[in-house]
Amino acid sequence: MLRGIWPPLVLALVGYLGWRDLRGLDLHALHAITRKLSNPDLLGLQLLALVPVLAMCGYDLLLNRWLNIRLPIRRVLSYAWPACTLANLVGLSGMTGSGIRYLALSREGVAGRTIAVYAGLQLLAVPLGLGLLCAAALVVSPQLAIALPLPRGVPQLLLAGFAAYVPAFFLLTGSGALHRRFFHELPPLTVGLRLQLTLASFGEWALALAVLGVALALAGVQPEPEQLLLAFALAATAGIASQVPGGLGVLDGTLLVILRGLDYPPEGVLAGILLFRLSYYLVPALLGLVLGARLFVPDENLFVRVLRRAEAHPVLGVLRLPVELIGAIGVRLLGYLTFLAGLVLLVSAAYPTLAERSAVLHSYLPSTVMEGSHLLSVVAGVVLLGLSRGIAGQVRRAYQLTLFMLLAGALLSLAKGLDYEEASYLLVLAAVLYTRREHFERLAYPLLSRRNLLWLLALLAALAGYAWLGAALYGSEAWAASLLKFSPGEHTPRFARSLLAVLVTGAGMLGWLAFAMPRPRLVLPDAAALAEAKTFYSTHGGHEFAHLTLLGDKYLFHTPARDALIAFGSIRNRLVALGDPAGAPAALEGAILAFRQFADRYGCVPVFYEVSEANLHLYHDHGFGLFKLGEQALVPVADFSLRGKKRDDLRGAVNRAQREGLDFAMLDHPLPEATWAELRAVSDQWLGTKTAEKGFSLGRFDRQYLSQAPIAVVRRGEHIVAFASLMPDYRQNQELSIDLMRHGVGAPPGCMDFLFVRLLEYARDAGYAWFNLGMAPLAGVGETKYARPSERLARLAYEYGNRFYNYKGLRSYKEKFQPVWRGAYLAYPYQMSPHFLLLDIAALIAGGYRRVFTSA
Repeated sequence: MLRGIWPPLVLALVGYLGWRDLRGLDLHALHAITRKLSNPDLLGLQLLALVPVLAMCGYDLLLNRWLNIRLPIRRVLSYAWPACTLANLVGLSGMTGSGIRYLALSREGVAGRTIAVYAGLQLLAVPLGLGLLCAAALVVSPQLAIALPLPRGVPQLLLAGFAAYVPAFFLLTGSGALHRRFFHELPPLTVGLRLQLTLASFGEWALALAVLGVALALAGVQPEPEQLLLAFALAATAGIASQVPGGLGVLDGTLLVILRGLDYPPEGVLAGILLFRLSYYLVPALLGLVLGARLFVPDENLFVRVLRRAEAHPVLGVLRLPVELIGAIGVRLLGYLTFLAGLVLLVSAAYPTLAERSAVLHSYLPSTVMEGSHLLSVVAGVVLLGLSRGIAGQVRRAYQLTLFMLLAGALLSLAKGLDYEEASYLLVLAAVLYTRREHFERLAYPLLSRRNLLWLLALLAALAGYAWLGAALYGSEAWAASLLKFSPGEHTPRFARSLLAVLVTGAGMLGWLAFAMPRPRLVLPDAAALAEAKTFYSTHGGHEFAHLTLLGDKYLFHTPARDALIAFGSIRNRLVALGDPAGAPAALEGAILAFRQFADRYGCVPVFYEVSEANLHLYHDHGFGLFKLGEQALVPVADFSLRGKKRDDLRGAVNRAQREGLDFAMLDHPLPEATWAELRAVSDQWLGTKTAEKGFSLGRFDRQYLSQAPIAVVRRGEHIVAFASLMPDYRQNQELSIDLMRHGVGAPPGCMDFLFVRLLEYARDAGYAWFNLGMAPLAGVGETKYARPSERLARLAYEYGNRFYNYKGLRSYKEKFQPVWRGAYLAYPYQMSPHFLLLDIAALIAGGYRRVFTSA
């Protein structure tokens, strides 16, 4: 729990402290600082900022040589640059960079153990340079009087902790006892290699410090070297300790608090930090996206192999999450950059146009064009904010609209005020986006998701921020200004018009996104489609749930080759398949992949409910997590009889039933109306007033459905007192399953035991190998302390929840038939919570969320 709340807690604390120091910020002065920056200065800063990134690549060059991988330098740099720059920007404690390296080296055919050592050592080497800077900062910190809002000694303790990492690295990676105990999976490093890695890391961090110093100097802030060293060391350690991706907000806020404590102006400090972020983080990451484009969407087979190797290795098992994110990280980052593009347009529109540029434009363009361009640039900014979620979700329509809006935004930026800086960013982003065009294949993304909620909050915050910025720049005049005042010097009415455009466009975008998001066209099968499905099962084979397709409450998904069939239900944005795909064994893997791609195309969640143990590897290989639902009871019927001591209970139940005058019979279709009326009466008595019919994975009383399978009845005299419908599996008599099973008020005790015994004998005589008594929910789930936390939690329900559902009683009842227990599993996308998915599936079975908890 602490791990989940720690990053936002630190971010909120630093954000509060930074906001407190920015209360006197002069936005006009900040704008003036950024406008005074010359192009040569900005270009020089950017070139300088690329040098520490090259220094980061030194890890890869050293390890490539030491491990005898011997790739050409150019090829090493082709994956090292994206790995370093995206690790800088995204963070995840450096795991993103290691994941990219793991994927890239797998493409080169490098052995899994070698890749593990490579990525692990790079990860261990990164903090070395920061540790040396922290040691130097400890030396100078007593000489500097900096008031920090922290308990006395905490900054020094933080610096000392990172400084101690350097000797710890040398001790743990040598050939001594500590290495053998803690890092035995890594080969011992030579002293020379350890020194070289330390030098490479120090070069990276020292050069980053130099970039920060130059950025601050360009903004008019020139702290003493000792002050800059201490501020950077504390900010970098705080960013890493916060676990916030890229230290975003924490590193920046800490720098702001420290430098403001040294009485440097907030406008210059903030401008310098923004320059540092743009030059050292953002621009190199954009280059990394272009250079590493081929890494971010790998081919399916390679991706699966890499995941399995990463998961299996003890050193890099923790890399599974970052490696799985590589396939989406490039496009997701483009989504963030698109959001940033919208912010750039809004901030640019909020500030007055520079007088000299406005004068030049007025020589060539009429004022109506300039005013219209200003208003339309605001609209473009809001639209880009709205489209950014679609870009991150890889939606094709969002890509097309975003590309158009970026190009239009660049043109409007030039037309409204010759803002070539903003136009350049938009054009570069459009070019990078165009290089990734083949990866936008989805038609929609889920509207009801945690990620979408966060995006919505960010969108609303951006729009509110625009209104706040205008109020800060123009005061109360912005709200009362006449919307119809048009002249070059009338900035306040221009902002008022743009604010109205922001509100209208924002509301329009939200409405459009809510109603224009396409959903998969799902149509329940008609009688002809159900007959075709039954023919398919008879021809290609089915499974224990195949017969439930004939209920007609599930949609049908055929593979392109029509060699596999999946029956599935839909609730919210979940597409829930019942059982494994049906078809030839060779077609199952392709069917799983095709169904996942179909769901993914519409932003839906693919789920497979009650899949068998035999096919678990197929779901695992395609990125599904697995949750054990319980165990199915299968009775081998070939040698079933009532002889022997173990069958005393069953034999006694049959004898009692015969004394009660019970008789068993299999009914032949078509049934007379009187028989249907008796079956309906028994069913209604069983349902009573507390239970409603269900569906999806459970049969229901439906004459059309029941007439397509055998029905067994128990009569007492001339009256039916119990019945059961059966489900063939369409697999050449492999397995016969119980479906609808109901008894009336006139059924004596032991009636259902008698029915089951006779059904087992019927299955034996009909040549079936197994009789499926159904599942015992949560049986065999989470039994060991090594089970997954979600399954251990389910075990508690099995042990202590029997007053709500008779878990143990059901298992015990089926046990007397001496079955073989076979696990049933839920296969779901690994990042989802199985508990929430199970609630969705329960609602799908019950016919709605309300009916999960009530009988109505």
